[in-house]
Amino acid sequence: MKKYTKLSKDCTIYYEMDDMHEGFIYIEEISVNEDKRGQGIFRKELTNFINWAKSKTGANGITLLTSPLDDKTDQKRLTAFYESFDFIDDGNGFMMLDFRC
Repeated sequence: MKKYTKLSKDCTIYYEMDDMHEGFIYIEEISVNEDKRGQGIFRKELTNFINWAKSKTGANGITLLTSPLDDKTDQKRLTAFYESFDFIDDGNGFMMLDFRC
């Protein structure tokens, strides 16, 4: 698992990219310090991550599981957040952003 932290030490994206994921970067975990949530840190970090993935990796896109890791995160709100970045919900708990489209 690789680690991406560009803008803030308060937000980290852990990801994998290998043949198993068919050319897609798979975000395994996202960590935002609890006292920093709700301040837009992750929105900025995810924007940078997407731009980096498009321009530097040759990946076909990004996929991730949308199951919250805690009981404080609302599933519908989480899905809507990723949809605001044009991720598409596959109906099975995964969301995908396809760079080829």
